[in-house]
Amino acid sequence: MSQRARRLTWKVYGHDSTAVTKAALRAYGFDCEGPPNRCAGLHVSNQHINVCLRRGYACSRRNRASELDELLSLYDRIWPNEDKGLWLSGYRDALACGDDGLHLMVIRDENRQVVASGGLIHAANQAIGHLFGGGTISSHRQRELYKYLIAIRAQLLWRRGGCWLVVDAGEDRWPILQALGFLELARVSFWSLAF
Repeated sequence: MSQRARRLTWKVYGHDSTAVTKAALRAYGFDCEGPPNRCAGLHVSNQHINVCLRRGYACSRRNRASELDELLSLYDRIWPNEDKGLWLSGYRDALACGDDGLHLMVIRDENRQVVASGGLIHAANQAIGHLFGGGTISSHRQRELYKYLIAIRAQLLWRRGGCWLVVDAGEDRWPILQALGFLELARVSFWSLAF
C-alpha cells in the first residue's frame, strides 16, 4: 500500500534573503520546524574516511522497491514523529524505474535486524553527492555505525566519479561530521506546510 505525503518542506539557507523568504513562506502557511541544521561538505578522495564495521554487523544495499518495508520500520524507530510518506514514495518510484542515482544502505546486527541506515543521491560522474537518511537506533549508537555509513557512501561516490559530499546535519551529528573533516557551508532551516 502506498503512502501519501502530508507535508511539503522548503529549505532556507543562511545565505538566502532570509527575512524576505521567511515572510513569504509564512504568508503561504509554512511553519519553521525547529532550530537550523548545518549544511556541511567534505571533499573526498579514494583514501578518505577509513572506518571498519564492528564484528557482528553487516552492511548491504537496498536496490528494490520491495525491500523498503524494513527501511520504513527502521525510520519509525529512529524518527517516530516524522512523516515518511514522501521519502518512501520517492524511494519506491526511483527504485522501481531503475534510477541509478539513489543508493540506500542498511546495517544489520547479529540477529539480522536492521539497526542503521544511510542514503546517497548521486548521478554518475557528477561532482556532488548528497547524504540523507543517516540514523541509528538508540540501542546501537556509540559503535561507529554512522561513521561507517559515511565512509562507504564516500567510497561509492568516489568510484562513481564524484568528489564532494554534502549533508544537512543536526547538532547531534555535527561533532562526528566535524571529526571526519566536514566543513560547515551554511545554516539551513526547514519550513513545512501541512496538507
